[in-house]
Amino acid sequence: MGRVLKEVAGKFLVVVSLLLFFAPEGQCQELDESGNSREDYCVLQVGDLDNDGKGDFVVSAKTPTSGLDTAYVFLDGRKKLPASFDDTYLGRNATYVLKGSAASPFICTPRTRAVTALDTGGSENRLTATDQSASRQALSTLNAGSPINQPPRYAAVDLKTLGGPLSHPIISGINSSGQVVGGSPAFLYDGSQFHVLGTLGGDASEARSINDSGDIVGFSLTDEPAPLGGYVVQAFQSDGFTVWSLGGPWSYAFDINNRGQAAGYSYTQTGSGEYPHATIFENGGEKDLGTLGGRDSYAFAINDAGHVVGESTFIPDTIFDPSRAFVYKNGAMQDLGVLGRLCFELDEGEEYCFERSSATDINDREQIAGFSTTDQGYQHAFLITGDEMEDLGTLGGFQSWGHAVNDSGQVVGTSLTTGDAAYHAFLYDGGTMYDLNDLVADPPAGFPLWQVVNINNFGQIVGLNYLLNPEYETILPGEEYSFSDGFEKKLTFQYWIDPDDSDRCVDPWAFARIEVKIEAATPSKSNQTVLRRYLNRWLPADRFLRKCAAAGKWQNASLTLPASLKGSQATVRVRIREYGSKGKSTVYLRRFTME
Repeated sequence: MGRVLKEVAGKFLVVVSLLLFFAPEGQCQELDESGNSREDYCVLQVGDLDNDGKGDFVVSAKTPTSGLDTAYVFLDGRKKLPASFDDTYLGRNATYVLKGSAASPFICTPRTRAVTALDTGGSENRLTATDQSASRQALSTLNAGSPINQPPRYAAVDLKTLGGPLSHPIISGINSSGQVVGGSPAFLYDGSQFHVLGTLGGDASEARSINDSGDIVGFSLTDEPAPLGGYVVQAFQSDGFTVWSLGGPWSYAFDINNRGQAAGYSYTQTGSGEYPHATIFENGGEKDLGTLGGRDSYAFAINDAGHVVGESTFIPDTIFDPSRAFVYKNGAMQDLGVLGRLCFELDEGEEYCFERSSATDINDREQIAGFSTTDQGYQHAFLITGDEMEDLGTLGGFQSWGHAVNDSGQVVGTSLTTGDAAYHAFLYDGGTMYDLNDLVADPPAGFPLWQVVNINNFGQIVGLNYLLNPEYETILPGEEYSFSDGFEKKLTFQYWIDPDDSDRCVDPWAFARIEVKIEAATPSKSNQTVLRRYLNRWLPADRFLRKCAAAGKWQNASLTLPASLKGSQATVRVRIREYGSKGKSTVYLRRFTME
C-alpha cells in the first residue's frame, strides 16, 4: 500500500490525505502490532465475524502478479502476524481467502479508501446473541400462519461438516441443480460427495462457476515459474473429473454460461506493459473486450446471451485508478455509470471527485447487480433494470456490496449493519433488503453468516462454506395447500414445477394448471350472485401451460376477487392439476401477496 502511495504525486496525495481525514478512526491499520516493516498490506479489524466472542481481522492486498483484490480473513482473534510474511504465508494460514469482488468489503487501498467507512467498535460485535435469537424467534412466529407478504425462509447446510477435502471450503458458484464449486483446491460438491478437481500443475486452484451442464471454470497455479517469483496462474475448465487449460498464462475465468462461453480476464500487451483486460474464452480462443479508456478491465459474469459485466478503469495513464461498471454486448463495452461521487475542494480551490462502480453479475433478463459509490461517498449495492441503477440501501450501516442476481431479480451480497457493528449477508427480494441471518431457521454453529456470493434461479444461496436451501411450501397433484387471511382485490403468488426424474421431463406433452378455491369467506356486502361464482369453486389462477416447458422456472399465478370480498377473512386452497401426465411433479409455492 505504501509503495502505491509514494507514486501518487501532487494533488492526488492531498486527496488521499483528505480521504483519510474524513474516514472513521480505525478503518485501516498498519502492521504495528506485528513489527512488520512492509507496507504492501493493510490490516482491518472487522468485529466478530463468526460470533465466537473474539475479534477477527482481515489482511487485504492487491496481488501484484494478478491485479486481483484479495482479502485474507482470520477468524481466530487479533493475533500477531510474524515479522516477515508474504501471500503464500497468508494463503496458508488465513481461515478464508476471498478474491475479486468477493473481497471488496474488506479492501483498504488508496483506490477504495475513499469509499470505505468502517466503525467496528474495536474487536467486539455489538449485535448480541440474545438480539439475534430474538429476531429469529419473532420471524419464526410470524411465518407460522399465513404466507401473505412473508419473507423467504432458509435451512443452512455447513459444507465443512460433511467430510470434504477442506476445513473451510469457500463456495463460489452454484448451478440450477444445486451443484456447488469452490476452492482451494478446486472442488465440486454434487449434493452427496466432494470431488477434488486438481490443478494445472501447481499446488492451488479455485473453481469459480458451474453451468447447468456441469462445465466448470476457474483458475489454477501452474508449474511454470513466474519472472518475479512464484508460479504462473492460468484459467482452467473442468468436467468435474479432470482440468485443462482454458486460456494462456496469467488468465482467470470467473463465470461460464450454458452455451459454454466463459468470462474473466487475461493479461494483454498494452503500450509498454501488460495489463489485465476483460476476456471471453470460447472454442479454445480468447477475445479481448478492451477497456472503457483506462489500462485495466475485469469481467466477472456472463449470461446466456453472451453479455458480459465487470469493471474497467476509464482514465488513461493514471495511477489513481477509479473504475466503472460496464456491460459488454453487441460488440461494444458500455459504461454503466455510478450512483454518485465523492467530491473534495482542494487547497488551490479546485474540486476533485472520486467515483467507483463494479458490476458483479448479470441475469438472463439483463438485470445487473453490483456496487457503487454514492453522493455520500459510501459504497451501496445496486440493481440495474433497463436504464435505471437502483440503490438497494443497506442493513442499517453505511455500506453494502451486491454480488449476484438471479432471473427473479433476487440480489445477494454483504452489508454493514446498524452502527457498522458487523458484516452480514443480505437478500434483496421484492423491494426489501433482508438480513439473511434472520431468515435462517435453526442456524448452525459459527453464525452469523457475513458473506454470500451467489444465488441460482430456484433461490439456493451460497457463500463461504454454507449452502442455504429455501424452504417453500410444496404440493403434489391430488394435494392442497391452504391458509387463512384477510382479502383485498387480487391474490398473487409464484410456483415452480420440478422436472420429473430430477433432470428431465418424462411427459413432454403433458399440461398443468394451478387452481385456487376461496371458502369460509365472510363478505362485508351481500351479493350472492357474484359470490356464487367465486366461493367454494376451483378457479384457474394461470393459463394452461405445457408442463415440461414450464418446469424449472418460476411462473406467476393470480386471481382477481370481487369487491365484496375486500376486508373479509377467508380460507384459500391451492392445487395443481396435470393433464396427460404419467408422473407427479412436486410444485413449490412462494411470494404470496394480496393487493
